[in-house]
Amino acid sequence: TFLNKHLLKKHPEYLAGEQAKCHDKYMMEAWEQDEMRPVPRIVVDCGHSFGLIKVSLRGAQPIAEDPEPALRQEILEKQRKVAEARAEQQRQKEQQQRQKERWHAETSLREKLGFIDVDDMAEEQVKLAFDQVEFPPLSKKRKKKKKLA
Repeated sequence: TFLNKHLLKKHPEYLAGEQAKCHDKYMMEAWEQDEMRPVPRIVVDCGHSFGLIKVSLRGAQPIAEDPEPALRQEILEKQRKVAEARAEQQRQKEQQQRQKERWHAETSLREKLGFIDVDDMAEEQVKLAFDQVEFPPLSKKRKKKKKLA
């Protein structure tokens, strides 16, 4: 206790180091048993296609997982999505082409039959002039005589 008090009062800069030395053994054991311990990441060579990849160490016995299978799976997933998108675009293009062909066939059939679509007709403007119209003279109506019975 005297040493602690002396270091605390006279040499506080050395006290933290001396106290850490006492705890080092216990702290090291706890750190080694920890599954998710703060260890610097290591670099793993995954070949020409992926290059160098940083990986974290895990476990009481430090083990690094191989990142290459996960990277290959991601690439295959991206390729599959791209292939699906291309197939969907091709289906839509073919469907549009079929609709276009069907429309052309219908319009050519209408033209052959002489069908006139009311919606496609051009508007015509008609001007009416009543100043030169001749009306026949009105004839006088004859009144019927009532018979006395």
